[in-house]
Amino acid sequence: MEKTVYKTANNDIKQTLDQLDQERREILWNPLANRYARTLERVTRIFQEDSLSKSFDGRFFSKIDSFIQQCREPEFHIAIIGVVKAGKSTLINALIGKELASTAVTPETAVLTKIRSGKGRNAVTIRFYNKLEWGELWNSASENPHSTFFKEYEALNAETSKNEWVEHHPITLNPTSDEELKRVVKEWTSSKDPKHYFVKEVEIGLADFDLPEQVVFVDTPGLNDAVRYRSDVTRNYIDRANAVILCALSKTLNTGDLQTMYNVFANCRENPEKVYTIGTQLDLLNEPITEWPQLKNQWISYLEGEDCYGSPQKASKNIFGLSAHMYNQAIQYDCLGRKDQRKLENALFNYNEDYTEIVEEAIKYSDILTFKDSLFMEIVRNHESLLIEELKARFTELQQELLERIVYIKSSQTELLQSADENLEVITEKAKQKEKEVKEMKVNQQTLQGILQKVQKNNSEYLRELKKAAQKIV
Repeated sequence: MEKTVYKTANNDIKQTLDQLDQERREILWNPLANRYARTLERVTRIFQEDSLSKSFDGRFFSKIDSFIQQCREPEFHIAIIGVVKAGKSTLINALIGKELASTAVTPETAVLTKIRSGKGRNAVTIRFYNKLEWGELWNSASENPHSTFFKEYEALNAETSKNEWVEHHPITLNPTSDEELKRVVKEWTSSKDPKHYFVKEVEIGLADFDLPEQVVFVDTPGLNDAVRYRSDVTRNYIDRANAVILCALSKTLNTGDLQTMYNVFANCRENPEKVYTIGTQLDLLNEPITEWPQLKNQWISYLEGEDCYGSPQKASKNIFGLSAHMYNQAIQYDCLGRKDQRKLENALFNYNEDYTEIVEEAIKYSDILTFKDSLFMEIVRNHESLLIEELKARFTELQQELLERIVYIKSSQTELLQSADENLEVITEKAKQKEKEVKEMKVNQQTLQGILQKVQKNNSEYLRELKKAAQKIV
């Protein structure tokens, strides 16, 4: 029994020390981030005192915790979103240099997926919904009881898996080959597998992905998800993302696609230049070299307004026409079957009838490297300074909110003091009134005593006179 108590006490002490170590750990990547975190840690301790904590709701402290976490483990998010059948997965594969995301004709990926550098080894971490999050998702889905969500949920008999995966601890796997990595990712993100319903997000670390540690690509399910909860998650990521890659099919841009694109810009009002708009599948055009410039001018006219880029120049700079499929085929040309090689050659023929180097020219005309250079030059290479700018803006917002709350507390306390002062005046006035009444009572008492004394004196004299008269009679 004593050993158990001793062991428990030791564990508690270790946990406390670990927590203190975590709180005191220096944030080494940037001194300003370290100073911000330290300042807000002190603010939290001060305002969580019993006398002040009631003036702050939990959401404010959650904002501070989120900010401190971002200071400790900064992530530079590049959100990738596509309209229906825009070839988003194909573009992701081109950007990471390998076929990882499913490119099936029917949408397969239904889970928010993060892709980052694995620092020399592959790693896949699967995180699950807790009960509260799953409850919110289910209630959100129930707003549309006839949606495909419930039909597919029932068809896959997913309810039998719910208790196994909701509240499940994160799982981390380390695939040793590209084939195993692809299989693991498909298992946990495919809409054909019932357990994907309960997966909150999948984070993939790629051994050979040459990106700074803090940069993360975020493959979002989309704004048009049948479940509002999941589309809200996408909106939040678009809003918080440091850059957004927006994919739409170059050949046909319909009203629905435009509406989706406008929704993305609506979530990026403060910084529309962080949106890179991609016209995908350029190789499907009959004459890509002559047709795309005309299409791009049309896109500029759609996106140059104040609700989007704000000017034709900014729109032109951030709109790209790409052929990710042609690029992916080119970089693995030697592994293709003859049929797929012929398809690539036919696609390249639409760009240049006199091509000589298939792989080199396919890579050049795909324009993927041009886009990657632009993305890396403007965003990735400057990610740390951009992160600091974001932290400055968030810190200023928290500072302003804190100031407003302090002013509110001061105002409330002043009102309380005024109220107390008013009560004190009332009490003082009543005391004065009582004192006056007491004085009057004392005066009245003295008067009554004087009258009584006079009555008693008169009575005594009257009795003496009566006695004298009686003696005379006798």
